[in-house]
Amino acid sequence: MKRHILSFLFILSAIGIITGCSTLTKKDTEYAEFCSNDLSTFFLRGPVMSVERWDKFSNEYVNDLSFDKNGNLVRFGDSSAYVNRDEQGRIIALSNYLPTEYLMDSHWDYVYSYTPDGNVDMCEGGAYWCQIVSIFSDHDNNGNPMKETVSMEDDEGNSSVENYTYEYIQFDDFGNWTARKVGSHTSRNYDLNTGDRIKESDKTDNFIEHRRITYYTRDQFLKK
Repeated sequence: MKRHILSFLFILSAIGIITGCSTLTKKDTEYAEFCSNDLSTFFLRGPVMSVERWDKFSNEYVNDLSFDKNGNLVRFGDSSAYVNRDEQGRIIALSNYLPTEYLMDSHWDYVYSYTPDGNVDMCEGGAYWCQIVSIFSDHDNNGNPMKETVSMEDDEGNSSVENYTYEYIQFDDFGNWTARKVGSHTSRNYDLNTGDRIKESDKTDNFIEHRRITYYTRDQFLKK
């Protein structure tokens, strides 16, 4: 796949409800502090409508996630999201069907698991030509992972393990990160067929990943 919270006062300022000694209504609080199981799965909070992402693998922002006003995932990338949930309502399986005639090339399935604290600790994704496992660890107080290990195997017999570290450097008014420094190092890369290590593929890298998050307005959110 080539490819958490500011102070409460800051959030209130962002939605324009701090005026002198005014107090919050129940609906204002609901809007400012909204969260859902699906949002948590993708390290988000607040009345999120959509998320776009940009990093060194993308020439521009690309659509990544879309949610309804109840915080349920409705689109993943360019396609509808087909979701299975556990008894707690958390996403445990997700299918992504891209609108192309080459279904086998575009069909990805994902499986998620969680820590006892409710943080995502693993995502396993795959298509017929590639299998990828991401393991998240060292979550901060807002549930964002500080480390990720990605293992990949493709249909040509190549395998790699890439380790990522994250430093969150920019947040929006709802406390969601919008920029983070990514440090990566390929710790192993080899041919599964021969067992030969492909040394020239070992590398270290650093880049910035960005998220652009669009939110439902207060009026939109409350009209459920």
